[in-house]
Formats: sequence, structure tokens, C-alpha cells
Amino acid sequence: MKLQNLLYATMVACAFSACSNDDDPNIPDPALEMDASLTAVFSPVGNSGSSLKSITKAGDDAFGTVSKIGIAVFNNGAMGSAMAQGTLLSYVEKDNQSDTTACIAAKSGAVKFLVIANPTTDLFKGVSTLNGFLEKISDDAINTNNLLMSSKVYDLTLKAGRNVMVDNLAGSVFKNNTTADQVLREENIKVYRNVARIEVPSIKVNPREGFGKGKGAKLTLSKIFVANVRNGVRVGGIDGTTGLFSASLNWNSVVDGGSSLIAGSTTENEVAYSKENTTVIEYASGDTDGKSANITGAQFFVYDNASNNIISPAKNNATLLVLKGTYSYTTEAGTPATTSDAYWTVAINNNELTADGKDFPQHCGVLRNVKYVMHVTITGPGSGTIDPESNAASLTSKIEVVNWGEVVLDPSID
Repeated sequence: MKLQNLLYATMVACAFSACSNDDDPNIPDPALEMDASLTAVFSPVGNSGSSLKSITKAGDDAFGTVSKIGIAVFNNGAMGSAMAQGTLLSYVEKDNQSDTTACIAAKSGAVKFLVIANPTTDLFKGVSTLNGFLEKISDDAINTNNLLMSSKVYDLTLKAGRNVMVDNLAGSVFKNNTTADQVLREENIKVYRNVARIEVPSIKVNPREGFGKGKGAKLTLSKIFVANVRNGVRVGGIDGTTGLFSASLNWNSVVDGGSSLIAGSTTENEVAYSKENTTVIEYASGDTDGKSANITGAQFFVYDNASNNIISPAKNNATLLVLKGTYSYTTEAGTPATTSDAYWTVAINNNELTADGKDFPQHCGVLRNVKYVMHVTITGPGSGTIDPESNAASLTSKIEVVNWGEVVLDPSID
């Protein structure tokens, strides 16, 4: 079975005594009868085709390196009245340097189970509850070298002894050992990047009538940036809901009610969200299909700003892609005209709900673990503000939903 792009959480036959938790202050007192064990097994990146580098099965798996795995088990009733629901039972981290196992002590009965990829140093130090873990994941800064990823929160019922969770059981190392190990579920655990990815690989100048069509136009870029971005992401989902916000989905992704929207042009001068670009595109009268240029370096990582419906008003609430520059053209009368410090803006993925993707649900806006590829067409002199409605007459958008997840958009902006 091909393992590439999946995080496998399986339980191996290891003696409970191999789980040494003596030095971990998060582990409960032994008197609380930690009588079960989970052992996560994972392989190094690029080893014989077995890889943790991404959960994407096909297409773009960039920014998917897993260098460290964190596995947490929380009380969900197993400890009875001795411990509050959601209290941490055990947490271990393992570097992804070689084939390895991470043995986790637990308690038979109902527990919750969470996997985190690339936790930063001491991310969960002093944290002792499930909600605390989810808040830390939500608030952690974006590190493009090792993007933080997380699974959904699993509800599991453990038995005393060893517990197994693995896809394709018949083809696994557990096929002859099921009498000793409890098979929790025959599935793998997926982890998802906690940010969306926005890219602008190309820009075309294709003027409409009155703004250089058939006569000539030139776009001189100065900057590309994203606006209306969130400063955090909700992970874990919401219990009792369905669709995009459901905790039962692998995706379990919603806009964090506690996160703030960095609105307007504030991000124009922030390095994380703005890229200087001096590309010049000159459209001549003979360029019947417009003039295109490849763009390098226009790549951004943003937190969830997704919705079950079209986000309105887009200028205040939807995540925006904004181009800034100067547009020069020849008018119908043959005279030159120039608009300086102009903006061209499009609300990203906000024309209609996407179809369900292979690894992501139907949504508007930007969703974690989805890539939005923007092939932009400029058709006029732009606007003095970043309001996307001011550019509506010259903006079209074609969308195709695929994987990083990836959403390919072809907006045309005046």
C-alpha cells in the first residue's frame, strides 16, 4: 500500500513498561491506573516511498515536510470522577529522523486523541487540557519552513493493553496479532496544514475598449499583497454542527471566533502579506489576446477566512488579493493617459461556493490546506482604493478546485 502523503497512526506491540513517563510532569499519578498504551509508528521523509511530507495524494505537496510529530491523549470519561473531561493524560513528541515509535500511556475507556505535526519548541509547555492544545495550535505563528499541521480530534474507547488504529489491516504488521491488540478503526489519520496558500504565477494585460484596446497599454507593478486576513485559525471544529464547521470532519476547520480580522490596507506594508514587485508588462496593438508575464515570489500564507456562504460585504470581510502599480494607455482619441498608485483587487474564492474537493469541503473564502492560484488579467486603469466593488466592471473569475488542496482562479481586474 502506498504510504506517501499520509500520516499513519498505528499501534504496535510494545510492552507497556517501554513507555517511560517518569520525567513528564503532564502524566497523571500512577494511582489513576494507566493501564492502556498507544504507540504511534511513522517513517522518515523520503524513505522507500514512505513519507510524512504531505497528506496530499496528488499534485502539489510543497510545504509539507514533517520534522516532528506530537501525539496527545485526553480524558473523555476513562478516569471517571477522578479527573475532569478534556484533561491531558499523555503527550509525546518524536523527531522524524528515522523509523521510530512513540509509546503513549493512557487509560482504558473513553479518551480523545489528537496528532500535531511540526509543533514548535515548548508549544504545549504547561498546557494540560484539550482546549488549551487547540488554542495553542490556533495561535501559533506561521513558520513556512515547517508548517504546523493537525488532525481532527478523535473519540476513541481503549481497552486495557495495546490498541491498534491502522488502514489496510490485512496488509499491515498487525495482521497476525489482532487477538492481542484491539483494532480501534481501520483508517489512517490525516493531518492538515493550518494555513491557506495564495499564489500569483502570472499576470496578463488585456485592455478593454477605451483603456488601450488595440492601441497600447503598459502596467508597471509596484506591489502585490493580501488584505483582510485573520490572525489565527480555529482547529478542532464545533461539536453538534454539520458541514464546514463540524468537529466530526477530518477537516474540522472554521474561522476562529477569537481571532481578529486584520482589515483594509493595513497589510500593504507588512512583510508577511506584501511582496514588492517591479514587473513591467507592455501590451501592443497587435497583441490580440493580451500580453502576459510570469510572476515570481508572489506567494502568501494566511489563516482560515472561510464560510458556508458568499462572504458579504467582501470589501470588509473576505480575504482579498490586491495588486498596486501604474497603468499607462492610449485613449480612443489617441492621447496618452496614466493612472498612478492604482489598485486592482479581487475577493479570493468568493463568487460562489466551491464544489466539494477531494480533501476539502465546499466553501467560500480561503480554507486551510487549500492553495489558491490566481492568474490575473488587468483590463483597465484600476482604482484609488482596494475596494473590489470599484473594479467589478473589469474583473472576472474562473475557478477550479483541486488539491494542495488547490483552487485555480483566473480573475480579470480593471
